[in-house]
Amino acid sequence: MSSFATLIALAALVSVLVSYRAYITTYGSLPFVRWVDICLLALLLGIVCARIAHVLLNPAYFAGNLAEALDPRRGGLHWSGALIGAFFGIFIASRWRKLPLMHILDALTPALPLISLAVWTACIGGRCGYGAEIPTLAYISPLAAAELPDVYGIVAPRYQTQLWGQLWSLALLVLWGILYWRSWLIGKRFWLILSFTLLGLLLIGIYQG
Repeated sequence: MSSFATLIALAALVSVLVSYRAYITTYGSLPFVRWVDICLLALLLGIVCARIAHVLLNPAYFAGNLAEALDPRRGGLHWSGALIGAFFGIFIASRWRKLPLMHILDALTPALPLISLAVWTACIGGRCGYGAEIPTLAYISPLAAAELPDVYGIVAPRYQTQLWGQLWSLALLVLWGILYWRSWLIGKRFWLILSFTLLGLLLIGIYQG
């Protein structure tokens, strides 16, 4: 298994454990196996839809490489498809397990920054999500830009978008921790953290290569 896949798998595992703890402390007891079922369905549909979104957003390439279109092992997953697929999986699971949808979403809130942190970290080694090239590093903070490679391994002065993504994810994880610890915004935490996650992607995306 690649380091990229290992980090995502580890983040998914931690997300299952943390979110299960959040569910039982907020909404009462629930067999762990039922929670695992919910998470697995969300993960499966998230991966499938993330691959579909990636293929649809790159029609020129896949028009000549149809055999790769349905093989996520070749690389290429898009966050928008992952989010839609995971949400659809959670919706199905809530009906299947007869649990309130908002309770599940609220408990799964920490998965957003945890998986986001894992993806940005994995992108450092996987050379994805890198920043746009800039002319020089003179008078620029190392937190803003550094000598970094692109997908082809070409090293040049670039914005530190991967680092920004990590820091943003950590900040959202801390925010969720405070909300959970203080029992604030129960039932609304998912939408708050999701909104900030999407805002971060939008702002960081402006500076990506």
